[in-house]
Amino acid sequence: PSELRHAPEAAVTHIRLVRSPRAPRSMPAVGGQLDSGLFVPLRPFARRHVKTAMCTQAAWDFDFLQRRVPGHVEFWFRYHLEVLGVDEVYLYDFDGSFREVSFLSELRDQGRVIYEDGLGLMLPLPDIIGQHGLQTYTAYFAQTAVQQHCWQQARHNADWVISVSHGWDMFLFSPHGESLDQLLERLPPGEAVVVESVRYGSGDGIDTSEHPNAFGRFPFRVDLAVRPEDFGSPSERVLIAPPRLVAGSVLSEFMPRTEAPLASALGHSVEFMPPRMRHPHALDKNVWR
Repeated sequence: PSELRHAPEAAVTHIRLVRSPRAPRSMPAVGGQLDSGLFVPLRPFARRHVKTAMCTQAAWDFDFLQRRVPGHVEFWFRYHLEVLGVDEVYLYDFDGSFREVSFLSELRDQGRVIYEDGLGLMLPLPDIIGQHGLQTYTAYFAQTAVQQHCWQQARHNADWVISVSHGWDMFLFSPHGESLDQLLERLPPGEAVVVESVRYGSGDGIDTSEHPNAFGRFPFRVDLAVRPEDFGSPSERVLIAPPRLVAGSVLSEFMPRTEAPLASALGHSVEFMPPRMRHPHALDKNVWR
C-alpha cells in the first residue's frame, strides 16, 4: 500500500501469494477462482542474536550411524558447539530419525541445534527416495537447497556462517591453537574465506582402534600435501562468510536436481554466489584446516 512506502518503521504483518502471469493456464488459482491471492501471516523472528551458525549436509538414518561409529554423531555436535564454540548448528533431518535422539533434544532445548525436517518433502525428492532409498547420492540432490535454506535462515540472527557441506567426517580445527573467536576477529568484514581440507590419519605403527572418538582414532599427523582430490574425491572446503552475502532471492530458483549433485554444495559452485563469494581467500592450512 502507498501509505507504507512512507512509513519504513511500519511492521510487515503478512504477504500475499498470487499466481504469476507467466504460469500455465492449467495451474490452479491461489485463493479462489478470481485469484485474489493467499494471505500468509508473518511472525517476528524470535531466536537470539548469535555470532556463528553452522550449516551442514542433510542427515538420515541415525541408528545406522550409531551402529557404524558409536557415539560419533554426539561427539561431532559437542565438539563444534562446546569445544570449538559455534553458537548454532542447523540439522536437516530427512527421515525423522534424529527427532527423538536424547542429546539432540537437550541441545535443541538449549537453542544450540536448529532442527529442520521439511526439506526432504520437496519435489521430486519423495519420488527419488521412494525409488532409490535415502543414501548419499539421493540426499545430495537437495544439497544446494539445504545449504541455501540454512544461509537464508542465518541471515536473520547470525554474524557469520560456517558451511561444512560434507558433515560427519569433517572437523574444523586449528593445529596452531587459535580460537574461533580469534579467527573471526581478524577476518576482513564483508568477505568470504575458505578453510582447505586435508586428510587426517593415524600414522604408521600406531594402534588407534580403542580410542573412543574421531580425534583419538585419527590424530592430526597430517601431510598437508595429501588432499581429497588426490584420491578422486571432490575437493572439500569449509566456507566462512557473513550470511548477508548470499542473495535473498536465490532460494526460490532452486530445486533438487539430479545432475552433478556433489558439485551443487555451497562453496563448490559459483552459480548462486555474489561476486564477493566467488573468489574467497584461503586460510593457511597450518593455522586452520
